[in-house]
Amino acid sequence: MYRTDRQRIQNEIGSELDQWSKVGWVAKFFWRDDDAVTDTPALRRLFQVARDKGITVALAVIPEQADAALARLLTTETCCVWQHGWNHRWYERGEFGDGRPLEAMKYDALSGQRRMDQLFGPQGWQRIFVPPFHEIAMPFKALLPVLGYLGVSAGVQRRMDQLFGPQGWQRIFVPPFHEIAMPFKALLSVLGYLGVSAGVPPTPRIEGVPELNAFDFMDWKAKKLLPESEIYALILEELKSRRAGSIPAARPIGLLTHHLVMDEQDWSVLSDLFSLLQSHEASHVCSAFEVFASPKLQDAILDGFPH
Repeated sequence: MYRTDRQRIQNEIGSELDQWSKVGWVAKFFWRDDDAVTDTPALRRLFQVARDKGITVALAVIPEQADAALARLLTTETCCVWQHGWNHRWYERGEFGDGRPLEAMKYDALSGQRRMDQLFGPQGWQRIFVPPFHEIAMPFKALLPVLGYLGVSAGVQRRMDQLFGPQGWQRIFVPPFHEIAMPFKALLSVLGYLGVSAGVPPTPRIEGVPELNAFDFMDWKAKKLLPESEIYALILEELKSRRAGSIPAARPIGLLTHHLVMDEQDWSVLSDLFSLLQSHEASHVCSAFEVFASPKLQDAILDGFPH
């Protein structure tokens, strides 16, 4: 991003946060990083950024692949450990997506829990389920509280432009499960959509399953972070959506990275982003421990449609 472009969009984020300040609101963010399996230079680089910024990151660990070296490293670092599926194997619709028998997914999730307990101790990780590939079947999702999970955190990707190009798809929004909140529906034209196409009958939301997803900042085709301009634009859009009321203002905005595929330029971009967010009184990067444990944040997570 050219310096003038960077300054412009940073100023826009600052101006948006100024509007939050005027009404006494504070925008909340949290950082999640996926695919931790062992002690690597990339993981140590992640912890360096976390220490420098004073942020407690949520580290999604792949249980079957995780080893003792990772467990030893985490005894010296501050992070909130979450469970990232079982073995991160791709099936027809992901490891815990549609197409697999429910009993098989249940068995794998519990196998993951046992492995997490062995590595970190029963009190050494927070029981948040992070489905690999961001895919989770509704029947399995409904089972999460029964399996002892406090909540679920999947991912959101800005994939259409990456896959097809800005002119390669028509901006018609099709809400998954045919569910769309009226405040969000009213915002569609502002977000650049030409229209909406849902279906009937609607699939009911799952009550009692706290869900807080994170925006996947990775460009998987290039195997690096998305362009800085896209990351900043996404955050600006999320802030505006919350201030407009389409999403509860107290609901944290999740920022998702993957340390194993990040280079030094990516770490620099991420560090600069956190510096920007921490520089304003109306912005707060939460400790990952707070996200599902704080009663106030729980209310924001459960209020309205999942995001």
